[in-house]
Order: sequence, then structure tokens, then C-alpha cells
Amino acid sequence: MTAPAELILLPSLRARVGAKGGVMLTQKYLDGAAAYARAWPGPVTSLLRPDNSTSWDMDAIEIDPGDYSRDGHAVEMFPTESQALATRLSNAALVTRRWRSPESMRSSAPSPGVARTWSRAAGCTGNSSGRGCA
Repeated sequence: MTAPAELILLPSLRARVGAKGGVMLTQKYLDGAAAYARAWPGPVTSLLRPDNSTSWDMDAIEIDPGDYSRDGHAVEMFPTESQALATRLSNAALVTRRWRSPESMRSSAPSPGVARTWSRAAGCTGNSSGRGCA
């Protein structure tokens, strides 16, 4: 039997380092990603880029990416090497850099809010804007 197809989210939200060494993310982001996971038929993973700047988000919470899982949503840090990123994305069914509602993933109509989406991202050499995936 084949493993479920993974949805990978590449949010613009950056993961700030927390006081306990984990990462700070907004509750709103985590709630939205969990909604994706409830709607998607396989695993959902957010790949987060680190950021050392100060955040003033009022709903930020600290999580440990290695131990976090909610409704099938996992969190990982963004690979720093290009080859590691290509390898990580190679088995994903869908990679998206913008949010779209979980309901729209169930319909066949495309969502106008998705600017860059890659199917079978192994090559990930370009997209509709002509730029690469990183």
C-alpha cells in the first residue's frame, strides 16, 4: 500500500526562537494549518524558516518542532541546503506557499489565492512566475 500523499506548507510566517529554545508561532497559524490537516487526506507539514527578530504577535506560542503534532499537522525547520530541500519536497503531492481554504482543497475549482503551487515538487526548478522554488 502506498503512503498517503503529503501536503507541504511553506508559509511566509517565520519561526522566531523562543525562550525555551523552541520556535514561536502564532496560534492563528497553527489553527489554520490544523484545519488543512483535517481536510487533506494525508499528512500536512509546515516547513518554517527561522528568524531571530523580535515579534509582537499577541497570540504567539512556543512549540518544539520535533514534538509538535496536531490533527495530522507537523512542523519542521526549512532545510538550509538546496539538495536537502529538493529531497524533502520530492515526495510531496502538493507544495504551496500561500494559504487557501481547506474547503477549496476538496473542490475542483482552483483557488485564486494560490500564487505558487508545485505538484510533484522533485524538480522544483520553476513556477508560473519563472522563478525557482527557494
